[in-house]
Amino acid sequence: MHKDIGYQIVEVESSGRRVLAPGKTGAKSCDIRACANGGDVYLECKDASSETLSLQEHKGAEYFNPMDESEIKTWIENECRKADKKGAAHLICRVPVWVSGWEQQEQEFYAGWVRRVFQVIAQPNPCKVIIPKPRALSANFRSAYIIKRFGHLELAFPDEALLNPV
Repeated sequence: MHKDIGYQIVEVESSGRRVLAPGKTGAKSCDIRACANGGDVYLECKDASSETLSLQEHKGAEYFNPMDESEIKTWIENECRKADKKGAAHLICRVPVWVSGWEQQEQEFYAGWVRRVFQVIAQPNPCKVIIPKPRALSANFRSAYIIKRFGHLELAFPDEALLNPV
């Protein structure tokens, strides 16, 4: 995680240890406390594959029923809201999108895929897009990282003050 996003992991939630963020609402805790630039950053981790894929039996065989693009967008936005309530600044997630081919082709696929799923404001580099912040997220919540084979794709939420200067 330090290599990809520059955070040093300090604490990980376990059955005997809760990671409580100062800005949380409710009793839930975050998955990770990390350190960046001398301050604490809280992160929540989710895997859409384990939460939403369902095995369906058909004629003696089992098949996966993955989410479509609109379901992925809804799932990511909902998980961002849940992570924000826990006091996290970032969501780290994995979503069920399968691509055949080399890593470069996969990266190119995701550049197009993210534009179909989200309204992209800007794309500073192949692994980062800036999209409108989903409704009801606090100023503390900054981004979602979608983990992929080539690394990650960051969905960054802009500072509203930068989008709407006075």
